[in-house]
Amino acid sequence: MSAHELWSEYYRQFHDQLCQFLECSFPRLGDQVEDIVQTVLAEALSKPPSQPLTAQQLAGWLRVAARHRALDLLRAAECRLLVRLSQLGRQDSEQSAWEPADQRPTPSSQLAQQQRRGRQGLLLSEVLQEFCRWCEGRPDGLKMKQIYERSLRGQKPQLIPASRG
Repeated sequence: MSAHELWSEYYRQFHDQLCQFLECSFPRLGDQVEDIVQTVLAEALSKPPSQPLTAQQLAGWLRVAARHRALDLLRAAECRLLVRLSQLGRQDSEQSAWEPADQRPTPSSQLAQQQRRGRQGLLLSEVLQEFCRWCEGRPDGLKMKQIYERSLRGQKPQLIPASRG
């Protein structure tokens, strides 16, 4: 049997099993599962065993090899994360990398927000006054004003004309 035929046979026979095993055992790997499976199958082809293995023995060997590759990847990712966290701690010596920053607004930002709300309220008040003047100047304006006021109180606009006698 040629190497290509053997690769095709291994791929058909063990690919789905190994992918499912890795996805269930190591959900953090995500899209790296396929790469691990292909690496393990290629390794199995490049290092043939000294004695022939049964399909069950080969499946076990592939699972162990895939597990080792997955653990290696997770360890490497964990090391990179720890290095980044330690660098964060060195950059900001006042605050530990594990302590969250104070998220409360400063007094000056609270004052600015309060002033902004006040200006928005005045603008909204002016708009509503202008709308009321506009409604009163139209022949059917009072109906529109009543509909608007009722909708502000929670009554649905579709039900307002039905409720007016």
